[in-house]
Amino acid sequence: MPEENIETKLELFSDPKEKKIFHFRQFRNQTLAATDWSQLSDNGLTDEKREEWKVYRQGLRDYMKKITVDNIEDEELNWDWGKEPSFQEEQAKLEGGSNEGEQFGQSNFKG
Repeated sequence: MPEENIETKLELFSDPKEKKIFHFRQFRNQTLAATDWSQLSDNGLTDEKREEWKVYRQGLRDYMKKITVDNIEDEELNWDWGKEPSFQEEQAKLEGGSNEGEQFGQSNFKG
């Protein structure tokens, strides 16, 4: 979403909590988009590792169902959708020991 559209949408929210929910949703959507590669059949991941990513991505989707204006400030709720799976072990197998992260184009991912 272009930046001006985000700012325009943010202006529609009068409640700061609604803005926070919007930011959470934006981050979640970006994270889902950035991990789409993990569900492709030719990505080099094992079925087990692909399933880990599938569960993580479902956690991202389910997370937004829990957030409301009433609980958005709850410290335990914030950012609790699970740990991003590692792909470095699979990467090392494909590259013969290197885990630089470039095979999948995911060098900015945490392992």
